[in-house]
Amino acid sequence: MKNNISLKAVDSMDWPDFNSVRVLGDFPLTLIRFLDTSIEYLNCEIIDKNNKIEFVLKFHNKDKIILH
Repeated sequence: MKNNISLKAVDSMDWPDFNSVRVLGDFPLTLIRFLDTSIEYLNCEIIDKNNKIEFVLKFHNKDKIILH
């Protein structure tokens, strides 16, 4: 089964101090493994009606890390 996943790239060279993550849901596992093979998964989701975002980072054989 093929998933409908799209990623957008934005040229932010004019904004050197601008840090942003624009992915909701599961980050692509191939990208995660390319960056660090010890990462099991990285998820990002909206957790309430005020659009608060939660990141969940899980390393192999470690407890997950949750950031709000």
